[in-house]
Amino acid sequence: MSKINVLITGSDGTLGIELKKNLSSNLNCLYLNKKHFNLLNYKQMFKICSNFNPNYIINTSAYTNTIKAEKYKKLSYKTNFLGVKNLYLISKKFKSKLIHFSTDYVFDGKKTKPYSEIDKTNPKNYYGKTKELADNYLIKKYLKNTIILRVSLLYSIYGSNILTDVLKQLNSKKHLRYVSDVICSPTSAKSLAIFCNKLILLNKFKYGLYNFTDNQYCSRYEFVDFIRKELGFKNKIFKISSYELSQNVNRPKYSVLDNSKIKRKFEVRLFSWKTNLKRLLNNK
Repeated sequence: MSKINVLITGSDGTLGIELKKNLSSNLNCLYLNKKHFNLLNYKQMFKICSNFNPNYIINTSAYTNTIKAEKYKKLSYKTNFLGVKNLYLISKKFKSKLIHFSTDYVFDGKKTKPYSEIDKTNPKNYYGKTKELADNYLIKKYLKNTIILRVSLLYSIYGSNILTDVLKQLNSKKHLRYVSDVICSPTSAKSLAIFCNKLILLNKFKYGLYNFTDNQYCSRYEFVDFIRKELGFKNKIFKISSYELSQNVNRPKYSVLDNSKIKRKFEVRLFSWKTNLKRLLNNK
C-alpha cells in the first residue's frame, strides 16, 4: 500500500517544526519553507505539486506579527489572504485535503463567555482582518476539502513563540512585564501536531471550521508566571494592562475559544494548558 503524501508549508515555523517531530514516518512528508514553496507564486506551487501529488496539504504559513501587520498591510494581506486563496486553488486542482489554521484574533473580545465556531467575527486589528478574509473565502467554498482550525496563543519549545521568548527572558535574569487583562485559551503546538497526525493516519478528515485549543484559559501574565514557578526562576513578573503595553495595535480583551465541537466530532481528548505546558517544561 502506497504511503499518504503530505505537503507541509511554513516548515521553519513553530508549528512546522512540531509537525516534523510528530508526524508519523508512515507518512510521506514534504516539508517546505516560503523560499521553496511561496504561496504567492502559483507556478512554483503547481510545479511542486505536479511532482509530489499531495493527498494532504497542511498550511502553517502566515504573517503573524500583529504589530508589523499594521505597518506592512500589503504583505500581511498577500500572505494571509491571497496566499491562502492560491493554496485552496492548488488543493482543488490536485484533489488534496487542506488543513489550514486561523486565530482567535478574528473576534473583537466583547463576549464574556467562550467563542464558538458560529459566533460572528469582528477583528480589531489588521492581522485578524486578513485571517478573517481567508476564513470567509474558504467557508464560501463550502469547505468541501478543507478543515480550518482556529487556535490561540500557540506555544512550543521550538521556534519563535511566547514560550521560547519567556524562557530567553527568564534566563537573562531580567524582570518581566506581561498583561493581566487579556484572556485567551493557549494552544500547545505539539498537541495540535499530534492531532493532525491522527487525523491523517486514521482517515478521520471531517471538513469544517473548528476551534482547537488546550482546555481552560488564562491571561498572559498567568501563563508566564506558571512557567517561572515551574522552572524555579526568581525573576519578578510585573502585571501590566493592555493600555500600558501600548503597541499601537488593538487586541481582543477576551478571546477564549470553545473547543467542545472538535472534542465531540473527533472524539479527541484535550488537556488543560497547565498540564500540556508542564509536560513540555519537564520534557515529557
